[in-house]
Amino acid sequence: MTTTVTSTQAETRLKDLETQIERGAESVQEAITEIHDDMLWRSGLYDTFGNYCFTRWEMSKAQAYRMLVHARVLGNIAETLVPESPIGDFQPKESHSRQLKRLPDEQQGKVWREVVESTGGKPTAIDVQRAVNSETGEQQPGVEVQIEKLETVNRSFDRHASIVSKIAHEHAFERPREFMNALQQAKILLASMIGQLRGAGETEEQK
Repeated sequence: MTTTVTSTQAETRLKDLETQIERGAESVQEAITEIHDDMLWRSGLYDTFGNYCFTRWEMSKAQAYRMLVHARVLGNIAETLVPESPIGDFQPKESHSRQLKRLPDEQQGKVWREVVESTGGKPTAIDVQRAVNSETGEQQPGVEVQIEKLETVNRSFDRHASIVSKIAHEHAFERPREFMNALQQAKILLASMIGQLRGAGETEEQK
């Protein structure tokens, strides 16, 4: 027998879940997931789930979907745990879930258990990534690889800038200074990106 949810019931449930979110309860992710899966956001007259998250919570669609992924991974892992499981107190963080979601639902608990056990209960996102890569045979570029690529681009800037500057002066092209200023701004942006990636890598190792 299918249960029909009335608009009044949906509005009431939405308010209850929004109260949980406002209080910052541990079940925020579960609340967002229920709002999404049961389409309760429609009772608030929003045209899309993404619009609801942004308007109601100033949350980007990407951030909301990361929460959905994390909640589902937690649910998948909980279903695979046996009573008195030694990893019951070790729940993945969102950074772990982003890697575990690459696995089929039924494999996530197994791989998480193996990573927790092999790291003595202190798995990093990189540990989980390596375990998932081993399981799937896929490879995702780590932070170190991304940094190396950006540094290669950064090193080439000076060489290319020198070539452009020389040609510009030889042919009396207009506004070479503006181009050089833009190039310098791009170098600053690249350096900032590299710094952020280095910081992200250090943070992941500390999680």
